[in-house]
Amino acid sequence: MMRKFLISSVQFLFTSFVTLKILFKNIKKIRAVDRIFINSQGFGHSVLDTMAYLEHYKKKGLVISMGTCFNQQPGTERNNSFNVYFNKNQIISLNTPTYFLRKYNWRFLHPIVKLITVGFCLIIFRKKIIIDENNYEVNKFILKRTLSDKLNMSNKLSGVLVDQICSDFILAQNHHQAPHTILFLLKQHSGNIELIYSELNKNLRDRIENDLRSHVCLAIRRGNAYYHSKANYYFKAVDLLFSYGFKVTLIGDKDYFLNLAEKIGFKYKEKITNFDIDKFDSKKFDLIALHSCNFAVGDQGGVWSLVNAFNKPGLLINSSPISQLQYNVETLPRRWVYDSTNSEVTDSRLIFGELFNRYKPLVTQKGQVFQRENEEVFILNILNRYILNRDYLNLVTMQEELKNMFTKNATLKIANNSRYSNEYLEKLSFQHAE
Repeated sequence: MMRKFLISSVQFLFTSFVTLKILFKNIKKIRAVDRIFINSQGFGHSVLDTMAYLEHYKKKGLVISMGTCFNQQPGTERNNSFNVYFNKNQIISLNTPTYFLRKYNWRFLHPIVKLITVGFCLIIFRKKIIIDENNYEVNKFILKRTLSDKLNMSNKLSGVLVDQICSDFILAQNHHQAPHTILFLLKQHSGNIELIYSELNKNLRDRIENDLRSHVCLAIRRGNAYYHSKANYYFKAVDLLFSYGFKVTLIGDKDYFLNLAEKIGFKYKEKITNFDIDKFDSKKFDLIALHSCNFAVGDQGGVWSLVNAFNKPGLLINSSPISQLQYNVETLPRRWVYDSTNSEVTDSRLIFGELFNRYKPLVTQKGQVFQRENEEVFILNILNRYILNRDYLNLVTMQEELKNMFTKNATLKIANNSRYSNEYLEKLSFQHAE
């Protein structure tokens, strides 16, 4: 206990010092705004939250993005080059050295930063600036106006839909934030990628010119949660893409791919664009690769928020829950399988009803069901069709028949430019749909 107390005390003092130093450095930015959003959520959420906040409040708002640069604890690493792309004049990067970070005290930093920021504004500017910090409530409020503007609907209807989706998440025992799921469905405001190009060294410029002429981003995510991937279709996907003339840029858990490739003897150097780029240069290279790629493919994870930031087309594999859709992206959800028979759930009423926002197992009338990833052959067949038909060249639209069948599904009402793989829908039974 004494050790934890000493670490927390040092952390409080050091964080206060770092925060004050950064606030003074950005005093002009703070003086020009009316409100500040302290954003300490995980990487993917932080990107979406920042974009939504600044697009809504424009020059009146400022985001303090808390995190770390490298060697992060889960969910805290930030790609500060994204700030340059989006709006560096309204984003303050507050990076804490990882030496003072522990899993149990990361959230302790947030109230410290808030306290210091409030005091700073009162003492320096002698005014009380509005501090926003609850990203769930912030996004929920913003979305009611954003949906109305982007989807041409009334404020009343957008508010009803947002509230309903949030309620649906709670009923499905989904601990993820419903507003983030909604943000993924929307086209994002574009930034200025030329600002990132201007910061590149000559070596990186040459690499980009040589390797990113025709390439695809492959998203990899590993972990132990229900929604983390345990699939290993990556190597065959790389070979398939390369056979069609695409090089591959690894995004997400790149080290997992490279370490496993070395272990199994997979030859990847002529196929992978960023296998030897260090972490520092990867911050810029990854963003430019995402901006310039033909499309993205791979497992659900925080990097898909960057795919969304650039409004890039993609094929999202083994998504969980089924409601996890994205603008301009085709989605292949995980399968729901009966525990007793190992057979797949095909009842569309259950899939787009009780299971739609769920990722945890559920007991149904026919027994317990749980999620399982799609088989490798099925995934590769869909990827092959996606490439061969050049589906990535056209803005995707949701299957109208699906929206017409499930009129009570609030997410389907607003997922106009998302869609499911037809091969997935063809396995389902729709004769008893609502």
